[in-house]
Amino acid sequence: MKFSFGRILVILAGFILIAAHNESALADLEVIESDSDKYVVGTKISDADELNISEGQKIKLLQSPSNKVYTLKGPYRGQLKDYKEKQLSFWEKWFGWKKEPDLPVGGTREFKSE
Repeated sequence: MKFSFGRILVILAGFILIAAHNESALADLEVIESDSDKYVVGTKISDADELNISEGQKIKLLQSPSNKVYTLKGPYRGQLKDYKEKQLSFWEKWFGWKKEPDLPVGGTREFKSE
């Protein structure tokens, strides 16, 4: 099967677009728990906004559309993506593994056949 130059360019462009899609899309964040006066429950924040959390304060954010929950503890000033990177260990940064800040909510059930 022969590939023309144009077809190779289209395939290459497709791979570049797939590789470039790296959580770069903006997401909405909603404060679901907070002990801060600045971020009250229900406040909507953009993913690109700078967060400013004072010493001793904690907020929980729900990211949509992924429905991931992030807990941020102060003092912190910056974007959510920077906070997530700061929480990774050396090995996770090096190999690209990412830990979830909170365990997923839910449970398991056991099926027993008798």
